[in-house]
Amino acid sequence: MASEPNETKLLLDFLLAHPTAIATLTASVVAIATSYAAAVAAGWQAANYLNKREIKDNERRIDDLNVQHQRDLTSIKAQVTALDEQFPSIGDIDPIVDPFNLGEKAERYSDFNIALTERQPSSLWVLEQKSLKEIFSEWFGSSLTDDLNLREGYRLIADDHEQLCLLWKGTRAVSVENNEVMKKMYPFVIVRSIRHEAGADPTTEELFNFIYWLQMWDKAMPNARFEIIKMHRTPNKAYLRGYFRFGGLTIGENSMRSARRYHEYFLMRQIFVFRSDIYTTIISTGLPNRDLVTDSYYQPLKAWWEALRIIKRTV
Repeated sequence: MASEPNETKLLLDFLLAHPTAIATLTASVVAIATSYAAAVAAGWQAANYLNKREIKDNERRIDDLNVQHQRDLTSIKAQVTALDEQFPSIGDIDPIVDPFNLGEKAERYSDFNIALTERQPSSLWVLEQKSLKEIFSEWFGSSLTDDLNLREGYRLIADDHEQLCLLWKGTRAVSVENNEVMKKMYPFVIVRSIRHEAGADPTTEELFNFIYWLQMWDKAMPNARFEIIKMHRTPNKAYLRGYFRFGGLTIGENSMRSARRYHEYFLMRQIFVFRSDIYTTIISTGLPNRDLVTDSYYQPLKAWWEALRIIKRTV
């Protein structure tokens, strides 16, 4: 039996592997501040050599520049404090006690400690209940058990339990024609709920198990690389968003058309872990796409997150 992954080492490995996630924002703030400071200084220097009318014009331009500067700084501050600016509703998720006050359109899934404020369109999502093994077997086929890396990664996230999950399965699936490990992809939302002992905090464990699973996936597919975009941890929440970048996949998107080989293809992944008093809810999503940020399923996925409510149970 393989030893459990060291959590601290996993975090350090991933942060070291993705320094740009931190450095990019810092560099942007410095660059903006520097450029504004230089522009303001240049404006005042030029004003000394201009007539009174030109001085007034330059003062007005400088005031406009300062106003825009403050707007940009406010925008940057909002991006820093938001859990994920591309999915802003995730940062506002807090448990509700009474799911019956959500209205007539609400869908309640008490066994999984969630509710949706409205039913998701059947043209986009098919709701099923399956075990993780059944779901993953759709993606990987026999590789889930035959490949050493996938088998080890799956062992951690499944934790030897085969309880049912809620699966919102996107109606648009693609086949992978030239890969020995991965066979199929589609947009998805998977919801699991596990009971924990009073006072226990499994959020960190679930987050690191997910990271370890991604590492094992990396190893199983040499042409794949996972990159972290967002990662947050608070006392009761853990969140991560990133994406796989695949090289040279041949993707079949329509049975009426021939499969196409892509130099790059992407699979966005999210995990959100929420801990209440005695239950922990784990939500993971996936969105295969060829354009990374312009896929037509981004909006339906955002709508799902916006409709989500976590139910707080005490028994």
